[in-house]
Amino acid sequence: ASSLRARAALRAGDDMAALREAVGAIAQARETGDNAALAMGLAARLRVEALVADVDGVAATTEALQNCLHSAGRFAADEALLSVAESWTFLGREWPTGVRDQVAALTARSMPRLSRARARTVLALSDRRSSTDGLLKEVQRVAIVTGARALLPAAGAHPPWPPRSPQ
Repeated sequence: ASSLRARAALRAGDDMAALREAVGAIAQARETGDNAALAMGLAARLRVEALVADVDGVAATTEALQNCLHSAGRFAADEALLSVAESWTFLGREWPTGVRDQVAALTARSMPRLSRARARTVLALSDRRSSTDGLLKEVQRVAIVTGARALLPAAGAHPPWPPRSPQ
């Protein structure tokens, strides 16, 4: 629950609250021996560190995440791996060794749709040769395939509801 609160605080723009929640989630997971919760807490911390451009913190948290991936469970491991790729891409840095191959494996048809979509997106964003036009087409395709049509840009400049009638 703390890792979810960390993500919510991060979305709200409260970096300090997000870091507190992530640190709390990590401590609680270590106390209980819950490797999945540990991976989720570390992933939340990684996002905060990337946002504040703490490259040393990102490197240390990435290493800690990679050490717990094998025992974290499939969902938590995939989420943590994608967080590593997204964080390093956000910073505009090269990914740690082996991460690209692991992320590419998440694009297989046997993987959940959201994991595949996030993996393809972060791979495209990290490829300096990739154009933003191709990425936009990929996001549009993924939004349609996954049913997340709300992610698509509006066809027109106005909201989808009719204008108010004059009174």
